[in-house]
Amino acid sequence: MKMSGEDDWDVEQHKTEHECDEHWELRRKFLLAHKDKFPEDELICLAQVFTNVELLGCSKCSIFVNSKLLATARSSDHKSAKRDASIIGLQELRKYYYTIKVKKKFNVRHANVTTATIANRKSKEDTISDDNIGKKIMKLMGWTGGGLGKSQQGIVKPIVVNEQISKEGLGLKRNLLSTDDLKHRCKDIMGKFLSGDMKNDLIFSVDFTNDERAVIHQVARQLGLKSHSYGPKCQRTLVVSRKIDPLDLVEELKSLGGDTNKYQLLEPTGL
Repeated sequence: MKMSGEDDWDVEQHKTEHECDEHWELRRKFLLAHKDKFPEDELICLAQVFTNVELLGCSKCSIFVNSKLLATARSSDHKSAKRDASIIGLQELRKYYYTIKVKKKFNVRHANVTTATIANRKSKEDTISDDNIGKKIMKLMGWTGGGLGKSQQGIVKPIVVNEQISKEGLGLKRNLLSTDDLKHRCKDIMGKFLSGDMKNDLIFSVDFTNDERAVIHQVARQLGLKSHSYGPKCQRTLVVSRKIDPLDLVEELKSLGGDTNKYQLLEPTGL
């Protein structure tokens, strides 16, 4: 609590000898406006900062955590002040808390999901199982497999209409997947990824089209997963990862010795 005489000081005594009237008037108004709010020494410093910001274009950035000042920085522009304050704040937090360092996000050569793998899984799913009723009836009628007809010239696979989700023209040699096929396969892959103990992310290779990646992003959102695309427009790699609570991740990294293929746990520097 302030004593009654603490704010009883003369503002005019703080005008410097070579300070121009314009600068002094700006600083003087600030001192008078806040004279009863701050101690004299602190207010003099604040008035100088205020004058620098107004006249020189300087910016100040302060970072608070739980209403407590963590870091302060000044620079010629707001962006630089914000960056400098962030660096100072991060260094301060590292003294008392664990730091989770993310290693290289992914390696394109280590993609674990490609159009070929999805197409192969689909072809395996399309194989008619032995307990299929139609297959059993055909076998009772003497069918041993292959096409129908005297020379087995009939088709084996049924004729289906596939929705093409890309905008490429007819005749393009590519393993096209319908939207429903791609959604189904992605849900299956991501579902196993969620339920399993796989530590690495799902990396979809660059051979997926923009439209196919849009479907993959949509499925990932529906399942509560994070997804990001990286790289140039024609060589985009899509990475799907779990949403992990930082505290849970710290505990998991501790149990694994503090180091995995993706993360490294750094001890507090102040301990």
